[in-house]
Amino acid sequence: MRRFVKNIWPVVFICFLILQCDTVLSPEDNLFYPQKIRSLSSEEKIKLQKEFDELNNYSINARLNKFGFIGKDTTFNIPGNSITQLSSNEALELALNAILKNKKYINISDRDYVLSNNINIRNIDNGVYWNVHFGPQKFKNLDVLFSDLDVYIYGGKVFSIYNSWYPDAIIPNEDKIDSANVKKDVEGVSISYITGIINVTFEVKEKDIGKTTQKVIVPYINDDSLELRVAWEVEIKLGDIIGWYVYVDTTTGEVLYKKQNAVFPS
Repeated sequence: MRRFVKNIWPVVFICFLILQCDTVLSPEDNLFYPQKIRSLSSEEKIKLQKEFDELNNYSINARLNKFGFIGKDTTFNIPGNSITQLSSNEALELALNAILKNKKYINISDRDYVLSNNINIRNIDNGVYWNVHFGPQKFKNLDVLFSDLDVYIYGGKVFSIYNSWYPDAIIPNEDKIDSANVKKDVEGVSISYITGIINVTFEVKEKDIGKTTQKVIVPYINDDSLELRVAWEVEIKLGDIIGWYVYVDTTTGEVLYKKQNAVFPS
């Protein structure tokens, strides 16, 4: 009897989780933060690339990255000569059709989701050559860094897709690091830059820290996984200008990324 009582508790606990799944297993629960995407094996990546190429009749230049998404390793060779011209609306429709067809590799959910984000349609060459730019991606009104997606069209056909969006992120219910106290996590951060032939490194001091401007999602590579982290964007001043933006995880206080804003003479 004693052994039976001892072994029943895992079953009771699992039943409790099932009964309470709306609370315990909420996708936004901090327990599951951050959302993680594992990298593919070489075999998995090759298989997925073949699947993508066959789906598109080997006509779209796009290489999948190690997470199975369309990456930035692509070519922009214009496929021959053409006089086929499109209007901007026709170019947009072609681009939308291409990314929706390939939503598995781009993390696009539906047409309305795409159209709710920023879109820029650029006529490169007399209606024959177009670039349709989507992004940055927004998820629950948060910008996702590194999520600008480009579709290239020539002669009435999509010939290249550059980059992808990201899967849905887990957004913590509350921030452990609030915007007012994030400065302490930025103080002491080391920043390096090159001006001319001089490599300069300095530690951020309180006087260098500007405003906390917004909350964003940072796709963060950690070993062999991609983590979608929620972060504060904090200004680092260089005199009277914004020299850099530093991104600090709103849950862990970890500095995830430093983006240079200032332009220095080469």
